[in-house]
Amino acid sequence: MIKMKIVNKIFPLIIFTSMFVGCKVGENYTRPDMQLPEDFYTKNIKDTIFDKYHQDSTHTSQLKWKEFFKDTTLIGLIDIALKDNIALKKAMANIDADYQALQQARVNNLLEVVGRGGYTREYFSDNYYSSPSSKYYGENNPPSSFYTQKIQNYARIGASWEIDIWGKLARGREIAMANYNESIEIKKALQTYLVSEIATSYYTLLMLKSQLGIARSNFDLNNSTLSVLKLQYDAGEVTSLAVQQVESQTLRSKTLIPQIEQAYFKEEVYLNSLLGRYPRNIELDLWIENIDPETIYGNGVPLDLITNRPDVLAAEYALIQTNAKVGIAEAMKYPSITLDATLGLDGLRFENLFDPVGSGLAFLNGSLFQTIFQNRKLKTNQKIAVIEREKAQFDYKEKIIGAVGEVSEALVAIERINEEYEIAKQRIEVDHKGVRSAMLLFKSGFDNYLEVISAQSNSLDSELNLARTKMRLLISTVNLYRNLGGGWE
Repeated sequence: MIKMKIVNKIFPLIIFTSMFVGCKVGENYTRPDMQLPEDFYTKNIKDTIFDKYHQDSTHTSQLKWKEFFKDTTLIGLIDIALKDNIALKKAMANIDADYQALQQARVNNLLEVVGRGGYTREYFSDNYYSSPSSKYYGENNPPSSFYTQKIQNYARIGASWEIDIWGKLARGREIAMANYNESIEIKKALQTYLVSEIATSYYTLLMLKSQLGIARSNFDLNNSTLSVLKLQYDAGEVTSLAVQQVESQTLRSKTLIPQIEQAYFKEEVYLNSLLGRYPRNIELDLWIENIDPETIYGNGVPLDLITNRPDVLAAEYALIQTNAKVGIAEAMKYPSITLDATLGLDGLRFENLFDPVGSGLAFLNGSLFQTIFQNRKLKTNQKIAVIEREKAQFDYKEKIIGAVGEVSEALVAIERINEEYEIAKQRIEVDHKGVRSAMLLFKSGFDNYLEVISAQSNSLDSELNLARTKMRLLISTVNLYRNLGGGWE
């Protein structure tokens, strides 16, 4: 009979609250229209081989990095980094932590069940407002000081459930899911950056390797010229000033060698740090001259792929979180209802504890909580949440604008550097002919040493520039791949 009365009192509350369950306040997220332009801004880019970026259906960013790169040494280095890079491991740990938070959020709307058990004994004296436990002492006279006022042996199971009337818990799950997805995209963006950075460092090492070979060859050439000039000096055909000038030029070319070696060592240390290991020698099988830039070109650059870039998606998931927080802030202004129930056993003596008739207990409670006045805190929190959502939308748009700009820059850079590279190849052919002609004329006595010095200096600059331009061309293709969001698969 008692149980029926309790049910009759609590049942209307359950019916009333169930009418509102699932009525989420706040707006559901919809992707804002960023009004993307029809094409990338390339400033009248010429009709060259790069037009295939706009024609083929195979998109560059959808290529896996092992398909994008053809160099087996580079592929091996990237494999090491994906396994051992410290920043990438930390990103994976963040994903694991956010996944656990998501799992927690998924069960927040379920009953919270807690078990409790224990033993309590309380002692008091004459001046205490209550008397000794008559049930404990019975007809015996209790002591005047430190008498037993309470003994309790108990075992209870309690359950609590907050009814998600306004969707606070549902919005919390949206936040947890968006946060988890954001951490995944951040890891992808980090991997994209890591892959491109390793490729950039690798191509830089190849350039320095080539420049070191160029510097050594040029030093040998200058040294050979100096030897010839010394013979001419011994024969009285040239002055000591000529010998000194050629010797100075030879030492200048020799100075380049330790400078390039230092730069090579520094880059090698940096590349090893990207691989997550201590500095060591990195074996390079190729020269930068052996790599054909066209072999690593991908095809297709559709503009809508920008929205699938990992960093852009991460910004969108951040926007989703702020949108859900607006819903939670609004829901906090409305009543919350919690149902609590406890079942258990409570007895004076432990041997009587498990008597369900004599020691049984039950509590059932339904509570309604509504904030009436809280110094404008709820309204302020809701206004701030709306502002934070607007800021996140600005961040999202800013990220997309930046992405479109980066791809546009990369497309133009590839074409312009390719033009520069073709000019550099023509220049080096001219300078090599100049060196050969100057040396023939010098040895034949029809030209002086100054022409030889000038020709060799020009040739050195041209060869160093060609290697540097080739590296920039390779890196520009990697930048396009990265800016389109490729490299994480």
